Order: sequence, then C-alpha cells, then structure tokens
Amino acid sequence: MLSASRIERIGETPHAHERDALRVIEEVLPNSEPFHVWELFHLLDPSTGRLLEIDALIMGYLALYLVEIKSGPGLYEGNPVDWYWTPPEGGKRSMDPPLRLIDLKAKTLKSRLQARLAEPKRAPRIEPLVFLSAEDVTLRFEQYGDLGVVTRATLARAVQFHQFSGQLRTGKGAASTNRSGSRSPGC
Repeated sequence: MLSASRIERIGETPHAHERDALRVIEEVLPNSEPFHVWELFHLLDPSTGRLLEIDALIMGYLALYLVEIKSGPGLYEGNPVDWYWTPPEGGKRSMDPPLRLIDLKAKTLKSRLQARLAEPKRAPRIEPLVFLSAEDVTLRFEQYGDLGVVTRATLARAVQFHQFSGQLRTGKGAASTNRSGSRSPGC
C-alpha cells in the first residue's frame, strides 16, 4: 500500500465510487520506488484550449499510466468502436469506448512533457488504462475491445509488470504492439 508521501491528490470528488477506485489504486501499489500516484487533476490541451479531467496518473517502472476510472458493476462487452454496459439490474446501455478519450489525454500529456524537456525524446512513455473498478465486473470483449482495460484483479499486474491487453513488448528491437501486431494506443 502506498504511503501518504507517494500520493498527491490535487482535487476532490463528491462521488463515492471514484473515492473507492482511488483507494483501490493506492492499496494495490507497492510502497516503494518508483511508484507514485497523482489523483484528480486537470490537464490543459493547448491546441484546443480544452481542460481534460485526469482521474489518476501512476508512475511505474516502464511507463506513466494515465488511468480513466469507470465504476459501474456488471457486464462490459463490445469492440474498439462500440461498447455496451449491462448493470446487474439489467438494461443494456451503449457507451463510448473510453480508450479513445484517455488516449487523447495521454498524447496531450506526452506533448506537454516533451515541450518542457531539454531532450524531448527522453519523455517517458504514457500508457492509457481504463480501470473498470467495481468489484462485480464481467468482461466479454471481442476484436480487441479490451485494449488497455484493467480490473481490480489485473490493475496491480498492469502497473507493476506492464501486463495487460495491448501492453508494450520489451526486449531488443521490440516495438509497442497489441495482440494483432498493430501499434498500441500508448505514446
């Protein structure tokens, strides 16, 4: 569990489900270097003037993980273009796949970091993750709809060992690829 000195909560949330998800993040991360988390802050996209809401940014060994929290329990299914969520009480609902927005946020953060560094190529990798944080979540994705998706059961492995759907392949000459061999969303 992260100590308070490794947690920087910039904003506040009135939502109990978001507070619970942030607590889970803090509990699964080891209290050792390099792990730190920044929570609930905004990032300005200078190209549009849009203020982007960031749920959490986690420093890990292989990347900075930009985390979008989705807290609804139930069944998540779909593909990279269309997602559907069915809560426990029923009523299947269409939703936008959150990876598109969190990928935009990751690219914006990467460009902001590169603009501030003397050597822009040394900016860390920013990996977008969608954290489905409810305890009762079932995944039934197809055609790589689960790229960058983590749950309570897989979050620790994702940020500690960079193991999740669409993760960076490591090793000499390796590139960032997903299971189909195409480039993953991370930047």
